[in-house]
Amino acid sequence: MQTFRVIGRKMSDYAATVQAADADQAYDIAAELETHKWSQLETDDVIEPIEVELIDIQLNKDIEDEWPSMDPGILIEGK
Repeated sequence: MQTFRVIGRKMSDYAATVQAADADQAYDIAAELETHKWSQLETDDVIEPIEVELIDIQLNKDIEDEWPSMDPGILIEGK
């Protein structure tokens, strides 16, 4: 069996409380807030896999072609 690294993404919603004269001003104030002033909201959004990469390759011992040749004169080094 092979090992894969799967990257996932989950959309997150945040909220900030601001004082403003109207909704347009509240939007403008929130757009300028530093990241740490926002609070993450809990959602039911699922993590969606977006990328898969192979990180470990193992020989399938059931297939003879994947084993190295053992013909005379061939040196196979190992640790």
